[in-house]
Amino acid sequence: MDAGSYMEHIRRIRRDIDLLDMELDQIDAEMITIPAQQYNADKVKSSPRQDKLEKQVIRLVECKEEITAEILKLKREYIEKVHEAMGLIRAIESREQQEILILRYINNKKWWDILRIKECDSLSSQQRLRDRALDALQIELDKIYEGSDTE
Repeated sequence: MDAGSYMEHIRRIRRDIDLLDMELDQIDAEMITIPAQQYNADKVKSSPRQDKLEKQVIRLVECKEEITAEILKLKREYIEKVHEAMGLIRAIESREQQEILILRYINNKKWWDILRIKECDSLSSQQRLRDRALDALQIELDKIYEGSDTE
C-alpha cells in the first residue's frame, strides 16, 4: 500500500465526518424553522397542512437518524485508522517527519498552515519534508505488509 494513499484515506474519512456533521446542522436548522401548529382544545382534528408538516418532520428525523448512524460508523473507522497510523508514525525516527504527518493527515492542517507552524521558507521545502516523511512511513508500512505475507 502506498503511504500517501494510506494517509489520504484517513483524511477523507475525517472530511466525510465533517460534511455529515454539517448536514445534521442543516437538518436541525430546517426543523427549527418548521412553523409550530396552533393548538386549539376545541378542534383536535388533523388538517392537510398539519399532515404535510408531520410528514416533513418525520422525513427530517429519519434523515437525521440515517446520517447519525453513518457518522458513528465513520467515527469508529476513523478512530481505528488513526490508532493504527499513529503506531506507524511513532515508529519513524525523525520527530520532524512525525510532526509533518500528524499535522497534515491526522490534524487535517492545510499546507500553508504547516509552513507557518514549521517556519519553512517555501512550499518546495515543505514538500521535500512531506516526501521524506511519507517515504519513512512507507518503510514502516512495508514492514507490516511483508510480515503479513510470510504468515
